[in-house]
Amino acid sequence: MDESERRYNLDMRVLADKAYIGRTFMERLPEEFKRMNHGKFIAMSYLGETLGVADTLAELNRKLKQKGIHGNAHIERIGYRYVAKTVR
Repeated sequence: MDESERRYNLDMRVLADKAYIGRTFMERLPEEFKRMNHGKFIAMSYLGETLGVADTLAELNRKLKQKGIHGNAHIERIGYRYVAKTVR
């Protein structure tokens, strides 16, 4: 395995770990919060802080930008398995 393959494998493991952490925080959100925000997009830090909630991804992006948040965040659509689906 060459250096680029090792780096790729490490990146995939880090990404999988971050996804697991994000999903864990999402699962722990209060049920009432999930019910009141069903269908909305949420961004959470990897420390469990809610960074923003919005009706659309574009609106969520604007909110994060206004707050000066430029780092990594876990983004999900509350009540859905995927943030968005690809139309083919």
